[in-house]
Amino acid sequence: MQIIENASLKNFNSFGFDVSAHWFCQYNSTDDIKLIINEFGHLSDKKILILGNGCNIVFINNFDGLIIHPTNSYKQLGKAMNIAM
Repeated sequence: MQIIENASLKNFNSFGFDVSAHWFCQYNSTDDIKLIINEFGHLSDKKILILGNGCNIVFINNFDGLIIHPTNSYKQLGKAMNIAM
């Protein structure tokens, strides 16, 4: 898991708008999610967005917060979190 500051979201939204997120990280497992929460738990005043495929969101401005994006497919993620997908 890597946390990137001022990360471009161009490849993470279907319109390809070149906006950025203050922080961006991708996760592979529930352990990664725990690390993210521990790292960013003190930022209660910041926005946090879990971004899927990016096809149902339009970014028109930079996102002043943390974008969390899964690297696994949704079925794999659901299985890891014991959620039916």
